[in-house]
Amino acid sequence: MIVSASWSVPAGHPALAGHFPGQPIVPGVMLLAEVARLARAELGLNEGALRWLRVKFLSPVEPDQRVTIALDGSAEQFSFRVSTGAGQMVATGQAKRGPLA
Repeated sequence: MIVSASWSVPAGHPALAGHFPGQPIVPGVMLLAEVARLARAELGLNEGALRWLRVKFLSPVEPDQRVTIALDGSAEQFSFRVSTGAGQMVATGQAKRGPLA
């Protein structure tokens, strides 16, 4: 199953104040949290543990910059791509259901 959604972080979000002062960028953990939220909503992934198999951040995301998150797979295992409206790749990776062990 392939699903996608657009998302952005408002410039006033509190996480941006310290990441980085004077030149804020969206923290990678916020991008991953949104990937996980979309997977839970659209792929039926439950609230259990999520194992990140591979994650690669390719370029920064600025406040208010709209990105598209695309998922391909199932609740058991999926790949993701995060890109800007201009098609620039921001992050890629794979995740699956289950703990790290």
